[in-house]
Amino acid sequence: MPNQLEELRKFSNLTIQEVDVSRAKSLSATHTEISSKTILSLLNELQFTTALQKAVNDSRDQRWNGDYAKSIRRNLILNFAKDFNAQLPGQISIELDADLAFDIEGIINQASNIHEQYRYSRASAAQLLIKIPATWEGITAARELKRKSINSHLTMVYSFIQAQAGADAEAEVLSIPVGPTSSWYQTYEPQDYSANDPGVATLSHIYTNLKYLGYKTPIRGTEFTSIKQIQQLAGCDQLELTTLLAQQLQQEHSPLERKLDKPADVYERPPAISEKDFRWHLTINAMAHEKLAQDIRELDMSQYQLDNFIKEKVESL
Repeated sequence: MPNQLEELRKFSNLTIQEVDVSRAKSLSATHTEISSKTILSLLNELQFTTALQKAVNDSRDQRWNGDYAKSIRRNLILNFAKDFNAQLPGQISIELDADLAFDIEGIINQASNIHEQYRYSRASAAQLLIKIPATWEGITAARELKRKSINSHLTMVYSFIQAQAGADAEAEVLSIPVGPTSSWYQTYEPQDYSANDPGVATLSHIYTNLKYLGYKTPIRGTEFTSIKQIQQLAGCDQLELTTLLAQQLQQEHSPLERKLDKPADVYERPPAISEKDFRWHLTINAMAHEKLAQDIRELDMSQYQLDNFIKEKVESL
């Protein structure tokens, strides 16, 4: 009998959080994400030292710039993405600087620069997705980037209002963090959630309602804490797995059922969301409001830690 990872591929496209191409391919990944957080797990491996040296060489023109470490980090992430681009068929998502989360012009400029570098290297720019936090400014920037044929991947989507605004902006992917949503409810609204995981319920609600309204934007479930959550979301457009959870699914051989599917009927879409309504609905959703801010802070911390490590290593090179 096929294992559940193989079965899951029949229902959903899979993304693996992995910077080792061979491991990602062995786990049947279609898409991947490259982030500071993932690279931090490689700091003591030869693979990181080799990649860092190349990123330093690529950033030599920025040596006397105050953002030298940031430039190296960006090239480090970009180079990992190029390696995956050559060997995986799907999309490669890479992050922007966290401090641009509320800066429309800054997002557009940095995304455009990354896209140009990627295209110049002869990698497939059509596969490149720019990860942007789903703030009002991030969603607005994603709309403008689409007009420039630059595809965005809106992250930190914790509410339907963010998802609908992102779909209206024609984002290429919307990522919904399942595990962090569940943890927030278990901490701040504790009760027995054994029969109705709040992270699973949130993603299911967003998925079902967007599909009922005829949006075709793919939904990606992310940051799972157990294979049970993944099993309950089989059929979601895309699912992002850690290497550990993917390996656990490989050990499971019981039948796996599709849980999410596109509805047969489609209803008329409501008008596009105004900035006022977006900010109000996000503000009164305590979980979404708090988790969005927390995720931006955590992204900033990951980039800060990687920048500091790069500074120390560059001094010894």
